[in-house]
Amino acid sequence: SGLLGTIWITPKGLDFLENDGGMPAIRSPTPARLSPSTIRLLLSAKIDTAGGLAPEQEMQLREALGKADDTNFDRIVQEAIDFAFDKGPQTFALRLLRLLGAES
Repeated sequence: SGLLGTIWITPKGLDFLENDGGMPAIRSPTPARLSPSTIRLLLSAKIDTAGGLAPEQEMQLREALGKADDTNFDRIVQEAIDFAFDKGPQTFALRLLRLLGAES
């Protein structure tokens, strides 16, 4: 007991004293990538729920998705983002802001 009384450190405080990066590790950006298999699963799920696709078009999409090389998926994601901004920039921007927690 000194001038400030008894001081206790919480488990969270101890965590910052650990030699594991502390605050710099929290504040450093961490890149996140979707693997081709994850993108394939997301697209497949969307095909399942899309509605409005002709059965032959759905079959073609599934077949092409199954045969797609992993290198195709970076291009697919880029095209999807471009398409979203080109076809509905306001709607896409608002949705993106909501997802990022920056909606006003």
